[in-house]
Amino acid sequence: MNWILIALIAPFLWAIGNIVTKIVRAKHIKSPIAYLTIAITVSSLLLLGILIKPIDFRFEFIYIAAILLGVFTTFQFYLYVDALEYEDVSTLIPFFSFDPVMVLLISTVFLGEILSVNHYIAFLFLFIGGVLMSIKKKRFHISKGVRLVLLSGFLYSIYAVIIKYLSGFIDSWSIYMLVRIGILISAIFLFMIKKVRVDVVKAWKGLNNKTRWIISFVEIIGAFGILSTIYAIDLASASLVTAMMGFQPLFVLVIAVVLSFKFSHIFKEELNKKIILQKLVAICLMIIGLMFL
Repeated sequence: MNWILIALIAPFLWAIGNIVTKIVRAKHIKSPIAYLTIAITVSSLLLLGILIKPIDFRFEFIYIAAILLGVFTTFQFYLYVDALEYEDVSTLIPFFSFDPVMVLLISTVFLGEILSVNHYIAFLFLFIGGVLMSIKKKRFHISKGVRLVLLSGFLYSIYAVIIKYLSGFIDSWSIYMLVRIGILISAIFLFMIKKVRVDVVKAWKGLNNKTRWIISFVEIIGAFGILSTIYAIDLASASLVTAMMGFQPLFVLVIAVVLSFKFSHIFKEELNKKIILQKLVAICLMIIGLMFL
């Protein structure tokens, strides 16, 4: 299968997850750390069902690094979950379009990738698109949610570059499973904190079975998104694969518009013709930037 198709699986699945996570956070679980712990615990339990292939343990330092990367990923995901408290999901996700530029810069330093003129042109389009996306009520506004997402995106860029480095030593499946083990370790440590444990138990007990299944579904598709990304990075450069994440804002916007107009009782975002047009123009600029990559 073409690596581009594999790389597109993740932004599509994560767009669905973004919307559902926003709904669950807004209506059911207010504490970001409680949601994070529940989410990564559920996803970690999936290991019991998918561990059907031995992990490559031939390189001791490499597999320890992969496990630590899972712990690192947990913090990156927490920043995003916390950001949902402050902004609409369709406003936050486009800022992840800066990730390809950050990946290129980090890859240049650590993996020896060389920037071209096209990369600088891409940065310009991505920056202008990001500025347009952040304008509210005729003023430039970088909210706390946007700052959290930008930091989360920066950490994801580091994650993508490390994945590319690891792929030179072990196969994609082993990397994926080791990262999931790191996430499981994170869940265990979080649950050892009394306040977190109390919040988690309280939040879980307050959920009905339908919501619990929804969270499980989101984590399942999120797990497939992570696996497809790791596989795609193994086949192509981390910069190119990360650039494909630029389609995620488009997927999120389409889903948000449909839900806001058809199922407003379930999901409602601040959307009108002016806002939709503004976001579409911003996303188009970002996609043009991604094309230069």
